[in-house]
Amino acid sequence: LDSADTRRALSTVNSLFNEKVAILSGDYIIARATSKLARLGCSETITILSSVIRDLIKGEIQQMTHVGDDMFATYLDKTYLKTASLIAHGCQAVALNSANPDLQHVAYNYGRNLGIAFQLIDDMLDFISTAEQLG
Repeated sequence: LDSADTRRALSTVNSLFNEKVAILSGDYIIARATSKLARLGCSETITILSSVIRDLIKGEIQQMTHVGDDMFATYLDKTYLKTASLIAHGCQAVALNSANPDLQHVAYNYGRNLGIAFQLIDDMLDFISTAEQLG
């Protein structure tokens, strides 16, 4: 969470309500997703989702508390935990149907790299673009 009033020209939940509602809204979405995944009856998907939740929480804590010597390595680690983990594990979960561990690994790595690239571009746009340009 940040204190931005808008994100891509839309009001943030944080600005419309408050930080607590924004956090609880995210918790609610995760709880609903977990419930829907549990109905699939595939314990591997629940394990994957729990990894995403763990990483997200770890990334938030790291962002609030970590100061490291290698700032870029710290940034990449936080980016993985807060963004790329979701995409990586999502790609991995889709590949579960293949029953091919190699494909699952490739899908995970693809999602990891896509997630990091997405966040790098998103962060760069925050520095080089105006709110009017981004919408």
